[in-house]
Amino acid sequence: MQRPVEASSDPLAGRWRLTRDRAIYIAEHRPEQTPHKYGCSNWAEVFEKSGLFDVKPFSVTELRGRVIRTNPGAKNEKARG
Repeated sequence: MQRPVEASSDPLAGRWRLTRDRAIYIAEHRPEQTPHKYGCSNWAEVFEKSGLFDVKPFSVTELRGRVIRTNPGAKNEKARG
């Protein structure tokens, strides 16, 4: 897997964000990037497989999904390949 879209260089690095919000951010700022470029079917899969993010499920009333944040200790070994 290649390194996903400058994962740790964006202004939201280190903060928990919804995976869908990160996908929207990428679509708006780097539309040429797609999950398929990383061998994945969606951005959530890219985030998990890259090893660059902490990923955890969450639920608030009727809103369910996953949140991610940049993993400061990630060495990007999973993203190479």
